[in-house]
Amino acid sequence: MGVKAAPVSLCLIARNEEHCIADCLNSVRHLVTEIIVADTGSTDQTKAIARQHGATVLDYCWQDDFAAARNFTLRQAQGEWLLVLDADEILAPVSGRDFFQLLAADAAEGYYVKICSFLDGADQAAEDFVVRLFKNKPEYKFAGAIHEQVAGSIKRHNAGGGLAFAGLTIHHFGYLAREVSLKSKFSRNTAIIKKALLQNPHDPFLHYSLGIEYLQREDAHTAVGYLYKSVLALRGDEMYFPQVLFALILGLIHDPGQVPCDVQDVIQQAVQMLPDAADLLYLQGFWLLQRAQYEQAAGVLATALQKAPEMLPAWKIYALQGDACCLAGHTAEAEHAYFSACCLAPQELYSLTQMLGIRQRQTSRYSWEKLSGFASWEMKRTLRDALCKSANYPLALVLALLSLLDSRSVDDALRFLQLCNICRIRMKTGEELRNRVIDLLTVGAEEVCVCA
Repeated sequence: MGVKAAPVSLCLIARNEEHCIADCLNSVRHLVTEIIVADTGSTDQTKAIARQHGATVLDYCWQDDFAAARNFTLRQAQGEWLLVLDADEILAPVSGRDFFQLLAADAAEGYYVKICSFLDGADQAAEDFVVRLFKNKPEYKFAGAIHEQVAGSIKRHNAGGGLAFAGLTIHHFGYLAREVSLKSKFSRNTAIIKKALLQNPHDPFLHYSLGIEYLQREDAHTAVGYLYKSVLALRGDEMYFPQVLFALILGLIHDPGQVPCDVQDVIQQAVQMLPDAADLLYLQGFWLLQRAQYEQAAGVLATALQKAPEMLPAWKIYALQGDACCLAGHTAEAEHAYFSACCLAPQELYSLTQMLGIRQRQTSRYSWEKLSGFASWEMKRTLRDALCKSANYPLALVLALLSLLDSRSVDDALRFLQLCNICRIRMKTGEELRNRVIDLLTVGAEEVCVCA
């Protein structure tokens, strides 16, 4: 017998989102029975596209208050459950069976969902957990003019409980440079937060939110001031407390003169408060590495890898551990860390280039065949072609060789020969050593081609 599909209303607010709203709605169309869109003044095709996807579109007068706009959509919804998204978000694939089993279990009034916010740069993302799926009850309302939350409302009406983790993921693209530029997010967000601070000057979440805006603007000096105020006003049991500490320490690493205490002391106290926070250990390792304390950094990062990071992908910790071990003179450990980073994020080529550097110094324990195992043949060919397009021919040549080792095919051998010739042509005159290397690689490729 199948699980009964509880009626679910999707609620979102939008303004000039014609470039992304269709993807958002398509990601949940098999899960929701109703779509409520509050449009705050679109001048493009946002409303028309939303209606084409079955949405009820309502005009809403923007009041510089995200919570008020969210709550407007909640009041219109008829579903038993509410799912809240932004137009620049999509729900990661989930089957209807799994989704409705979660709702049928009735284990909570609301669920934390992982928000994976993509940043500029390949595989750059920040993660957070926010309540976005909850029962439709009039007492459950959002609060906060910006970075609005509904969790507090649910907890207040359930003796501090009522929430669980859903195992769902939302992909958020709003922090990509194009999105930020389109919406002038920094100016808009900081104006809203500062207006809210006039009414609640000691609100730690507002100070945290403002600090994050400046940190994303790469203004660590201003960010640290707000983040430090936030930390001082927190008890330590808030859901977002680890994120505040992480952001503060990240800011201090870039601008250490902003607080009346030693940065190392702040880091140490944070790690003592949250010993299982792999993200904080990563920052501690980074701090130690900056101060040439390579052995200590390697040890801290090894500890971090035994835990589960929440805000950073594990490959970043492996890559930094590789740097620490390499600088400490532990080549074998460095290679292992770099290779682990390569396997977790093949498209992040920093660790691969570090391994190639170790090979150049003739201290590598990894054969070409073993190194080739960091990614599938298809992935290596994709990387090779992308590097060619960006004119990074030396690294493309390496990926071509690794692809050839996998396939031993005529096509890959010919592509390798082609890249050898491109590299030869593009090299500066007088680079005799490089030319000899290219000659050797060319002969090797020709032999493989003949054998194939």
